[in-house]
Amino acid sequence: DVALARAELARARAGAARAREEVERCLVTSPISGRVLKVHAREGERVGDKGVAEVGNTACMEAVAEVHEADLPLVRVGQ
Repeated sequence: DVALARAELARARAGAARAREEVERCLVTSPISGRVLKVHAREGERVGDKGVAEVGNTACMEAVAEVHEADLPLVRVGQ
């Protein structure tokens, strides 16, 4: 019984190691810190010229927005 349990444990550990390797092989990491802005390819899709995703540093981004004159009283600094 002990030998059988040890064999099952060894098979389970080998399966877990294979699963970890598969996850590591499929994991996509960015060379920079930032936030994913746009995804170009998902799991199972072919990666095109644009790559997998666009990543940007959102801490230093600015946005330009057009606001209708009637909505100006609703706009606050920092929005």
